[in-house]
Amino acid sequence: MSRTEKLKFLFKVAGTHPDLEPVAAILMGEAGGEGPEGMRAVYHVVLNRARRLGMQPLEVMKIPKQFSILNNLTPEFLVSKYKNSQNPLEKSLWEAAKAIALNPGADPTGGATHYYNSSKANPSWGNSKTNPCWIGTGKIGRHTFGQERTDPMWGAEKCIISESGKPVAKTGKPYFAN
Repeated sequence: MSRTEKLKFLFKVAGTHPDLEPVAAILMGEAGGEGPEGMRAVYHVVLNRARRLGMQPLEVMKIPKQFSILNNLTPEFLVSKYKNSQNPLEKSLWEAAKAIALNPGADPTGGATHYYNSSKANPSWGNSKTNPCWIGTGKIGRHTFGQERTDPMWGAEKCIISESGKPVAKTGKPYFAN
């Protein structure tokens, strides 16, 4: 049984796992303001990256500069903040985040591997006009979702993959820096 299968088994049988609370706390920090639907969408971005990279979700979330809530805070701090919150809304969202981490359901993002809050940022990598490697897959709340083009049907011939594994336009300009 692979580690991923073991984790899925532990989640289903015990309803918990050491990564559950840190994952839920990061979801709260990244998308709690978007409610359960937004947290579910962000978690699917994490899961889609984890599948592509062969990593566990928490490992993906801890990659530097990937999830802005962790730029200045730690998962441990977030767990303490949300787990011990006396705010009824935060308590409810905390329970929802844990439930999503246990059972994310169907992917509402169309396979997205990236997202950004369009009310706070407009990254060049998230614009198909300036980044030929980007394809938008949808918008949920204030978050815009998408992924790099990997299928020739979607214009992947405009992109090459660098030695570091990141998409690069044929001009040599790197994309998906985060």
